[in-house]
Amino acid sequence: MPDGFHLVAFRHPLDSGRKVWLSRYLYSLLDPAPELLVWVTEWSVWPSSEHLPLFERFRQSIGERQPLIETPGHLVEPLEHNDGISVLALAFLFVWDCYVIAASGRDALFTSHDEVGWFGSRDEQVARRVRELFREASVESAA
Repeated sequence: MPDGFHLVAFRHPLDSGRKVWLSRYLYSLLDPAPELLVWVTEWSVWPSSEHLPLFERFRQSIGERQPLIETPGHLVEPLEHNDGISVLALAFLFVWDCYVIAASGRDALFTSHDEVGWFGSRDEQVARRVRELFREASVESAA
C-alpha cells in the first residue's frame, strides 16, 4: 500500500466490455495533470490471456519501437488520453500489472494480474467520492 494514499479497492469485471468501460472510467477520475505515467510493471503472468503482438503493434502506432521490457512506461499528455486509456484497457484485458500516476502526485491507480486493483488519492475527500462513484456504477469492491 503506497504511503499517504487513501485507497479504494476494486475487483476486475469478468466481461471484456466492462473492462474497457472501467479503463475509461478510472482514467477520467484521475487528477487532470499535465501528464500521466502509464507504467506496465508485470506481464506474461498468464500467457494464455495476452497477445503481445497486439500490444507491440499498438505501441508502434504511437511511435514506441523499443520492446516493453526496455520501455514499460508511457508518458501521456492530455491530448493523448486515448493512448493512456488503451494501455490501461489492454492491461485489464491481458491481466497485467499496470500503474497510472498523475504528475501532480495526488492520484494513482493500479490494476493487478490477481484481478484486483485500487484507485488512490492523497486527498481523502477524492477517495471518498470515488468510493461513492464506484457504488453508483456497480464497480465491485475488493475490500
